[in-house]
Parts: sequence; structure tokens; C-alpha cells
Amino acid sequence: MDAKQIATLLCVAITVTVGQASTAQVANIGNLVWMDGNRNGVQDSGEVGIQDVTVQLWNGTRTELLASTVTSGSGTYVLQGATNTALRVRALLPNASLRYSPMDAGGSDVLDSDVFASGDEAGFTAAFTLASNVISITSIDIGMMLPQQANLGNLVWEDLDRDGIQDAGESGILGATLQLWNSGMSQLFASTTSNSVGVYTLLTPEPGDYRVRIIPPTGYALAPKDQGGSDLLDSDFNMFSPAGFTDTYVIASNVISVTHIDAGLISNRVFANGFE
Repeated sequence: MDAKQIATLLCVAITVTVGQASTAQVANIGNLVWMDGNRNGVQDSGEVGIQDVTVQLWNGTRTELLASTVTSGSGTYVLQGATNTALRVRALLPNASLRYSPMDAGGSDVLDSDVFASGDEAGFTAAFTLASNVISITSIDIGMMLPQQANLGNLVWEDLDRDGIQDAGESGILGATLQLWNSGMSQLFASTTSNSVGVYTLLTPEPGDYRVRIIPPTGYALAPKDQGGSDLLDSDFNMFSPAGFTDTYVIASNVISVTHIDAGLISNRVFANGFE
């Protein structure tokens, strides 16, 4: 074999090697899963990363899992994905108490959360494609948050004159059972009893649509609902269908308390002389 033939073979070998490297181009994809303390969807000063969150790389149609990792002690992660193909990142909530932060909040893609907060695509980013010359993307971040809870209350009182209005001199009732239900009345979330002055508090698990139910103590029935001109002084529980339940309360994400869900009760006790 002469020098010209050797040079030709070397050129062929080099050409094949370069072509294979170009076809197998991958890029690093990251960067942070953080605890969104104020639930605004933006990485604020003092908010820290979340460790041991599973982060996955999927194809663009969410039909194939391509890679998986967990976040570091500081909440960072790195996945490797092919360029020139549609991809999605997915983060799994590490426990049932957390929710995803609002998506694309604020004016900075470096500081926002990039996954859908709800619906069928919750936890996934939108599909994206990296150009062949990209070696890393470090702005795919995921905010997680504890949902806003709200206190619901407030008073169970004895409606002495049976008019459905809290009048001066009418006292609270101890021992009524109050329950928090979903609006469809198919799921019970919490239960409590009114205290010695008739006050009660129920805590919602998260924003949503709820009803409160009352089970009066023995010897009491519900007063008329929505009497008078003040929602602060009336009784809010249905005497009839759905008996014992309030109407639905829509608790938005910015609501921390509703303190006018009151129940008037009328004594139906009859004494030996035929009077109360």
C-alpha cells in the first residue's frame, strides 16, 4: 500500500467519526426545584431548594420516559437529553401536602416555575426542542408550595325568639358538631365541636368549594336561614334540603378566613308542664 492509499483511508475514517459524534449530540437540562414559601410562583430571596424530588425527562408527547434523577441537597438537578427532538421535563410532588406553584409568573424565565400547576399536564413543562448547538439549558425550574388554608367559622347560638337573627342577650351553645364537606357533600374533610361560648373553627385543606354541616345537640333544631339584612347576624344553615348544610362557599387562594358562617338553634325541649 502506497502513501496515497494510506492517506485516503485516514480521511475516510476521520469523516465517519465526525459524522457519528454530530448525530449523538446531547445537552444538559436543569436546574432547580424550590419551596415557594409565599406561593407567588417566583424564586424570592430566602426560598430554598427541595432535596430528593424525582425529576424526569419525557418525550414531547408524554408517551416515553427517557431519563430520571433526584434533586441534590440544594434542590438542583441535571438531566441529559438529545437535541433536535421534542422533550418535556416532569417533577413529581414528594408528598401529598405539596402543590405546584403558578406557572410562568413574574417577568423572568430564570426565576419562574416552568411546569403546569394543574390539569392533565400538572408537573410537566410544555414541550421544548433544543437546537443542535445547545450544550446546556439551566432555566427549567419548578416551584412547589404548601396550599393556602383558610379558617371557617364562627358561632353557634341559641335563638331565643326564633327569628333567625343574633340578638343581644342570646348566648352561644356548647357541643354542636360542625363538619367541613366538599360542595357535593360526598367527602368529609374535618370535624369539630363548638366551645363553651359557641365558637367553632374548621380549617380547609386548600382553596376550593366547601360546605359546612351542623349536627345540633340533642334538644335543638335549626333556626330560619338568611333572616334580616346582615350576613354577620343571620343563620347560614339550611333547615331543609340539604338539611343541616350551608350553601357552597368558594374559597379562593387569597382567602385566609371566613368568620360569618353562623348557626342559630332553637330549643325544642318540652318540660313536664308542657312549656319550655
